[in-house]
Amino acid sequence: MTVWEELTLEQVAVMHVAAEEGELRHVIGEWDLLANRLPVGRGHQPSTLTYGDRLALVPRFADIVADVVERGWIAVREPYYRDGWQCGDPMTPAALRALRDPQVWVLADAGPTRLIWLEATDYWLDLSRRP
Repeated sequence: MTVWEELTLEQVAVMHVAAEEGELRHVIGEWDLLANRLPVGRGHQPSTLTYGDRLALVPRFADIVADVVERGWIAVREPYYRDGWQCGDPMTPAALRALRDPQVWVLADAGPTRLIWLEATDYWLDLSRRP
């Protein structure tokens, strides 16, 4: 059994996004795709998750991301723009409180939001390749 087969669907969504060095706000959509909208025939079914549904999922997914960070599977970064995009250092445990902020998970209609990126670690990449 591979590590992928041992993961929950929520963890798979987090690790898919991290493997692609993607935005935190894509995790819930990835989970929705895997759980509810797998390809059927000619394409994906549209999401039925509302803004409120997504907000309600934030605490659950914040715990999952914190857990995989603690396991050393992913790094969480807050990129910034200075003379081009900089990926930023991995966030400290104190800075990871940002995971509780719904605005980093769900794109709001108005105003700027923080951009948080997930990145799979070398440890995860090695672990995920094992048979």
